[in-house]
Amino acid sequence: MKLERTDIGILQKDDSITTLYLSGINYRQNEVDIKKQFEKFGEVTYVRMVRDRKTNLKKGIAYVQMPDMDSATNAIANLNGTEWDGRTLKVSVARNNEGRKKRPAYRRSKRR
Repeated sequence: MKLERTDIGILQKDDSITTLYLSGINYRQNEVDIKKQFEKFGEVTYVRMVRDRKTNLKKGIAYVQMPDMDSATNAIANLNGTEWDGRTLKVSVARNNEGRKKRPAYRRSKRR
């Protein structure tokens, strides 16, 4: 099975750009829906929904990048805790992965 990435935009690794973490997204939503929802508060440069590596099914979480901190703060204030398509949306500033322990690679058990 080929996994298909449907990111919108290009991920920027720049301290001036704010990355938001979203959870509680309905599985029917897609990247375009998320972008439209967040563009109400300002420019959106990147959207990525997290998918399961094996099944390619959506996990209900996503990342959104907004270049303007005021727009990102406004989006958090207006969308966090609101109901969207039957689910409660949680929006916060994404944490930085630096200093985080890497998980060991998945290994199959030799016992069967």
